[in-house]
Amino acid sequence: MLIGAGAGALLSALFGSAPAILIAVGTALVVFGIATLAPLFVRAMASVIGAPLQARGLPGELARQNAMRNPRRTASTAMALVIGLTMVAAVAVFAASLKASFSDVLSSTKADLYVVTPSSQSEGFSSEVTEAVSDVDGVGVVSSTGFGMAEFNGSVQAFSSIDPSTAEQVFDLGMVSGDVSDLTDDSVLVHEKLAEKRGLEVGDVVPAAFGTTGDREFTVSGVYSLRGFVGTDYVISNAAHDEANPHRLQNNTMVLVEDGESVATVEQRIEKVLLDHPDATVMDQEEFEGALSGVINQLLSLVTVLLMLAVVIALLGIVNTLALSVFERTRELGMLRAVGMTRGQVRAMVRWESVVISTIGAVLGAVLGIGLGLALVRSLADDGIGEIAVPGIQLGLYVVAAAIAGVVAAIGPARRASKVDVLRAVAAE
Repeated sequence: MLIGAGAGALLSALFGSAPAILIAVGTALVVFGIATLAPLFVRAMASVIGAPLQARGLPGELARQNAMRNPRRTASTAMALVIGLTMVAAVAVFAASLKASFSDVLSSTKADLYVVTPSSQSEGFSSEVTEAVSDVDGVGVVSSTGFGMAEFNGSVQAFSSIDPSTAEQVFDLGMVSGDVSDLTDDSVLVHEKLAEKRGLEVGDVVPAAFGTTGDREFTVSGVYSLRGFVGTDYVISNAAHDEANPHRLQNNTMVLVEDGESVATVEQRIEKVLLDHPDATVMDQEEFEGALSGVINQLLSLVTVLLMLAVVIALLGIVNTLALSVFERTRELGMLRAVGMTRGQVRAMVRWESVVISTIGAVLGAVLGIGLGLALVRSLADDGIGEIAVPGIQLGLYVVAAAIAGVVAAIGPARRASKVDVLRAVAAE
């Protein structure tokens, strides 16, 4: 029931009109639901995950059986790790998909060079930069883009601006109807899904309002399907954008190099020109893609660190549970030592049990995290994140790291277990 309610909340928030807070609520309900059902399948997971330990002899087999014989305790111990790994895996999937989507968008462009701001915090650069770049020897086509906010059809929306005379030469909008070159100072291009939602066709009028110039009307001159590069549902001309905001900044200028010219040579020439314009820099496609990936990494690094702290806290929970388990099994440990089990074998048994529990938590967390990450990516498909990427190697390393962390977490409890006084333990009630 909890899982169903959580899944419903997630789906309504990710794909419907429900508030974003339901994503957190839905995730929590799903995790709690799985935690409730975990004892039903944790025994089987412990059996499978612990099977290779049989090759380690008696300590490995006993560790496997210890993890299996009390599924409720094993499940409750592993769930803290499940929650932490779920969020870490979800962030990893989302980041990988975001990078893959950017890479896919850039691969669809024809630009040789990109003139952009030197920092992601910069709002843009002046139009003088584009004019200076267009005068550089070897530059064939220069096409600039802009970004802004305005009211369209009664609601505030983001829009992009392009140069209709050159845009088609540097990137593809996937025109469904009309043509990019048909875009004028009084017209607008709309995204296909928005057009379907509002019933817009070429020739229809879209009311708009800008903060500086007030109300005006645009005529739909085309419908496009690929919003990856522009990233908005409305596209107007640079001239219309200049009219609405004469002091606006440009966000990106794409450059096509003339035939026969070296891209690297032209890039060096542009770099010299931009010495007088510190608000802009030039990059080739590989550098531009790397810069975008760097921004993504910066945005996600803090989140990942915080989530890893949650994983560390979960491992501390495993330490406490193992320590309590050792205390509860004092008589059992004494009997094992009495029949000939060495201290080293006792330590190995406790360590391998910790590895089994940690691996169960990591595997469950990775599976849930992949599901949550994929749901997030699919919900943002209309915002340009169209590629799905699952970083299998990275997630595999997380599972291995969790198993290794399980060994570390068991050091204290294992040492305590090996030092159990045999006579007192056997005599204990």
